[in-house]
Amino acid sequence: METSLAKRETAFATHSRIMANGQIAAQALAQVCRDLKTMRDDKLYLEMGYETFDDYVQDAVGLKKRQAYAYIAAYERLGAKFIEEHAAAGITKLELISQIDSLERDEFLEQHDMEDTSVRELKELVEQYKKRIEQLTFDLGEAQAAQPEPDTAELEEAYRKIEELTAQLADKENQQTVQVVTDEQAVRMAVEEAEKKKDEELRAVKKAQREAVKKAEEKARQASAAELKKAKAEIEKLKTAAATREEKLQEAEKKAKAAGADADVVRLKFLFADLQSTANETAEAVQKLKSKGHANAAQLAAGIAATLRAAADRMEAGNEN
Repeated sequence: METSLAKRETAFATHSRIMANGQIAAQALAQVCRDLKTMRDDKLYLEMGYETFDDYVQDAVGLKKRQAYAYIAAYERLGAKFIEEHAAAGITKLELISQIDSLERDEFLEQHDMEDTSVRELKELVEQYKKRIEQLTFDLGEAQAAQPEPDTAELEEAYRKIEELTAQLADKENQQTVQVVTDEQAVRMAVEEAEKKKDEELRAVKKAQREAVKKAEEKARQASAAELKKAKAEIEKLKTAAATREEKLQEAEKKAKAAGADADVVRLKFLFADLQSTANETAEAVQKLKSKGHANAAQLAAGIAATLRAAADRMEAGNEN
């Protein structure tokens, strides 16, 4: 009897350690992803005598470059919480899942068990998903080209409704209060009831907002074939520019290094020139929208200006420090 009892106690203690260490391992995986990103983004590897992040991960960490970037990509797209919850699947599967759009990821995981699916099978499923999305995008483009001219009045009304619902949501969040009473139990019950009511109201408003967005998107899909082709051409132009931008920046840094110049100064000059070009193009695009009388032109312009001012404030705050 004593031997059996001792084994039972050992079993429960061992199980507890297994569960605790499993949680620690999950948290450690998320921490590794986050720290690799920090080491790369802040260029901390320079402080350890490595010239590049690739050299650091290969020589100091013992990871291949592709593996290191898989850790970072998974963290950037999924977040620490998701990685901890699905750490048992492994970083390879997590990086594959991160390639699926966040809006579709939950549905994908409901249909496919990530942990029971092999890496090869999961990779095939993700590729099938990506091809399906590409086909749907193409079909949508074709459907848009065949649609008649949109009803501008209805489209503007949809955008107005979105703004109205957004304002209502903000009001609900700001106006919700909980009556304070002296009895501790009554306070807790009142808080729970208020939070429940608030959640219900927020869900209703957000649902209405999503429906309004869907309606606006449906109207937007009715753009003319000429406008759609023009938009596609602009998208391809942006893709090409984005693909070559990083190559140009790396080439400039390489030349600066060979010439003994400060690579960070060269990088900053490159980014500044790129910012000037992008700012001018953005200003022209905003003016075009305003000249067309687009309903959201002023709102977009204000948002862009606020982003630029925030960036300027961060730079000035950095100088003060």
